[in-house]
Amino acid sequence: MELQKRCFIRCIPGDVFPMDEIRAELGKIKGYAEELNIEISKEKIDRLSLRQILVDLRLSSERIWFFLSKLTKTYLEQLKPDSSLQNILLIYEVKQEIDHRFTSLISSVNSVIHQLDETSYYTDIDIRRSITELISSLNLSITLLTDALSLTLTGIAQIEELISNKFIGLSERWAVAICYLSAMEIIVNRKLQKEGIKMDGKDFADKYKALLRILENKGVKVSKLEKELPSAFWKLRNQVVHAGYNPTPEELDLITTWVKKIIKLAID
Repeated sequence: MELQKRCFIRCIPGDVFPMDEIRAELGKIKGYAEELNIEISKEKIDRLSLRQILVDLRLSSERIWFFLSKLTKTYLEQLKPDSSLQNILLIYEVKQEIDHRFTSLISSVNSVIHQLDETSYYTDIDIRRSITELISSLNLSITLLTDALSLTLTGIAQIEELISNKFIGLSERWAVAICYLSAMEIIVNRKLQKEGIKMDGKDFADKYKALLRILENKGVKVSKLEKELPSAFWKLRNQVVHAGYNPTPEELDLITTWVKKIIKLAID
């Protein structure tokens, strides 16, 4: 029966099964579990920090529960009238297991939040014990879910795991910006390498100027604005790459716009 349940979930069509969303939320939960572990290892418990992590954790758990509930509901609606009783019972059993696991997990999170709020009753020792048990439950849930869904926490999930860790202080906008900026450097470096230009030890601004010279020599039209990138772009790039700066939505738009222009220049 367990094998049948796994096959049922794995056979859901991709357009019905929000795989990327579930991966992303699982990545966040892994990050929150690590944050909780760091917090309870400190000499003094910071209840406000723990509470915020738990609230975020509860939200991610509720989102996964919502996705999985929607999955089973959609599958039930698509069943043909002549579907076997065994298939129908199997789906209901899967739904019951999902509901039970997430009800239990969210209840545990709410219980720890309650303990954190009752400062006069629950000691730091109580909090550490409860959170240790919660972390163990989280890790088990992640393992069971990734196994049942044949998920590998890569890509988006690993990024979510990283940026969900508030001790690092990064954001989703930083992750997008760093991906764009890294892609830009890779494209420019490859172009220079292809042209036989060695610029080891030079900063990116010098490499960009060298690229423009190569393009102009090949007859590629380069606008004055492209020759003299806005100083705000270079400043932003350095802040994001070297200082972990979280760009505003407007700054992120500036980064993505100019990176696309540069990549188009290099490729064309």
